Amino acid sequence: MLLSTPPTSSISYLSATARGEYFNDDNGARGIGAEVYEATAGLEISPFPTNTYLSTLLFRPELREDWSGEKAFGVNNIRPPSRRT
Repeated sequence: MLLSTPPTSSISYLSATARGEYFNDDNGARGIGAEVYEATAGLEISPFPTNTYLSTLLFRPELREDWSGEKAFGVNNIRPPSRRT
């Protein structure tokens, strides 16, 4: 599910987004063996909405949280350190 608010005429450089996800792997086929949920909230910022060359520049900061009712994220349901690529 994705919810998004389009920029209004008074604030043409800012919009908000929210997303929720649900994943069911009760039988362990994907190695999780649990129901997993995710929620994300974010902004879409266009700092130069009227500039001919920079109007497509976007910044999209997001906050995300994952959770499960079972131990799906490592020891004691604590997420392991993220691996950056």
